[in-house]
Amino acid sequence: MGESTVSTGVSGKMVHLEIIRILAVCLVVLNHTDVYFLYFSETSHPATYAVSLFASVLCRINVPLFFMVSGALLLKKKESIRELYRKRVARMLAVLVLFSAVQYLAAGFLGDLDGGMGAADFFSRLYTGQVLDSYWFLYAYLGVLIALPFLRKLAWGMEEAEFRYLFALKVLFDVVFRLAAVYTGDVVRVEALLVTDSVFYLFAGYYMEWVADRKLFAMRGMRKGLPAALCILLVFGSMGLVYLEYRVKGVYTQDCLGIFAPFLTIIVYGMVKSFCGRHVLPERMQHAVLYLGSTVFGVYLVEKLVRKQLLPLYLYLCGRTVGLAACLVYVAGTLVLSVVYVSIGKKIPFLKRLL
Repeated sequence: MGESTVSTGVSGKMVHLEIIRILAVCLVVLNHTDVYFLYFSETSHPATYAVSLFASVLCRINVPLFFMVSGALLLKKKESIRELYRKRVARMLAVLVLFSAVQYLAAGFLGDLDGGMGAADFFSRLYTGQVLDSYWFLYAYLGVLIALPFLRKLAWGMEEAEFRYLFALKVLFDVVFRLAAVYTGDVVRVEALLVTDSVFYLFAGYYMEWVADRKLFAMRGMRKGLPAALCILLVFGSMGLVYLEYRVKGVYTQDCLGIFAPFLTIIVYGMVKSFCGRHVLPERMQHAVLYLGSTVFGVYLVEKLVRKQLLPLYLYLCGRTVGLAACLVYVAGTLVLSVVYVSIGKKIPFLKRLL
């Protein structure tokens, strides 16, 4: 196993992981607004089309980045099944029930629920994951936590060649087979469990943090620009495939938006890790990064409510500016106000433990 470069902050936390989490939650909020898919699929304005399509491709790495951070942090740890359930599973269940209830009540009072409200309806929706679509991540993450003892054993026993084999399988299933399905309509029925996103990106994070040789993150000179250039190339490649599919089918779909997401996610993770390994951020900036990183989970939980609160502002700006610009202001406002609300919530002892 290769050595890993670890950039620890003033509190001992790994700064690069907090930066990645902040980037991921920004993309999550962007993904839940009209910048994602709507503008590039409906507008005829070239600039708006290009920016929206570019942003929509980038959005596809948001949850994968979260899973990579989780893999980097969780797969390395040693803890009993009892500790796992007491410290992690119980907390995630509490978060899922509490914030699903908040979202359910808010939707009911705002008239966004189909049918009447009630305890039986709530628990039915909770059980089937239908309280809030964006909370699918909580269910997926809960599944990962339940399987964590087995996943840890697998990660500890894998050689670098086996990680590379896993990456090759991801390319086969997520790029080759997906392109075949898009352009032929034939879906490959073979399943490979470890290439499902929640598991694959968990192992990818573990690999990048603890297995990959440190030389991978020590680029100097002209080589430092290669990952960024490759990212741009992959984004434009995805954009080209989206447009090509439109030319073939006559409609825009989301099928090719994340076609190169595995590459993009891993490269972006590596770029942030490499930068933080080569540069020590000023202490004030480290404090800011670590604080914002501590609010990320809470921002994810409340951003839907904040977007609802700021929707009149977005609609007002849409009528007076370019829609894309209005949406970006909407995203920025949602992030800032969500951080404020989460900061207040973290001062409440019970919520602090959950957030």
